[in-house]
Amino acid sequence: IISTTTTTAITTNTSTANMGQGQNAKLDETVDDPVPALSNASTNGRSSSASLATTENDGSNHSDNNNSSSSSSADICYIPNKEPRMYDKEKEEKGFQQILAALTDDEKRSVAVDPNLIMRHYRADKGDVAKAIKRLKYAIQWRIDSKVDDMINAVHFTTEDCSEEQKKLRETLTTEGETGKVFARGYNKEGRALLYFYPIRENTYNGQDNIKHLIYEIERGIACSEKNGYEKLMIVMDFKDWTMKK
Repeated sequence: IISTTTTTAITTNTSTANMGQGQNAKLDETVDDPVPALSNASTNGRSSSASLATTENDGSNHSDNNNSSSSSSADICYIPNKEPRMYDKEKEEKGFQQILAALTDDEKRSVAVDPNLIMRHYRADKGDVAKAIKRLKYAIQWRIDSKVDDMINAVHFTTEDCSEEQKKLRETLTTEGETGKVFARGYNKEGRALLYFYPIRENTYNGQDNIKHLIYEIERGIACSEKNGYEKLMIVMDFKDWTMKK
């Protein structure tokens, strides 16, 4: 649902030393971070997937949601990064343009803030343009329906600048993140972000709020990877002492 492939590592004895619980964390501690930490356990990351980081191959800053409405197809192009190509450059660029051409103006405005979303779908569907178009359209609508950008803004904006709905999201994410059950911290040897899961730290058992928190933390992990020029992340799950029973 996030269209970003993850590399998964499973462990039962991951060290929790120095990770922190975050009960006393302040949301506004990192005001220059578009995705500031919700807990002391989450201290990495610079930009959200709702904004584009400058890459070595690009060298220019890209517009955010407030400016993307003026984007045209000519403005939307793949931004090279450290992720390997699946096919040769010419084939991938052709597939990218075919998918882009199939999007409505509103959908183009949605992908303008993260144009590589198109290439990720093209590669995920192994070059099948028709399937990539269908899945991409679904993903765009899913992000709107799930209010992904609102979640990020709810944490990034000061309380005074948040809408009432964003304030509620902020409270939800704060509560869900209190125990450090899911958080992004550190990188693997390649520079991809590490996203940790500790089921034993579950504190709410609220399915919908769990999903909102999970979405936020995945977005944060992706943002951390983007800082180093990657789009994928590694997931580490620690099931030590966890059972199916509450």
